[in-house]
Amino acid sequence: MMATYPRVLHKRLPPSAAGDAIVAGIERRAPRIIRPRRWVVMSTLRGILNPLIDARIERDAEIQSLLAELDRRTGERTPTTA
Repeated sequence: MMATYPRVLHKRLPPSAAGDAIVAGIERRAPRIIRPRRWVVMSTLRGILNPLIDARIERDAEIQSLLAELDRRTGERTPTTA
């Protein structure tokens, strides 16, 4: 599913960087904490981007297949988020 995101969003944030950002945000009493910084634009534009991303997901047969498989797992003891 990560392949459907723009390449700039593929890089993962190390846990230590996430922890540092959370601590700094709490100390500053920040209303929101967004790390990595490259996600700030996406967060700011989410009202515009989300419908575009949703439309792309609706057209992607592979993602639709994965979602259908997860839907079929309803009622299993295995969590679907794993």
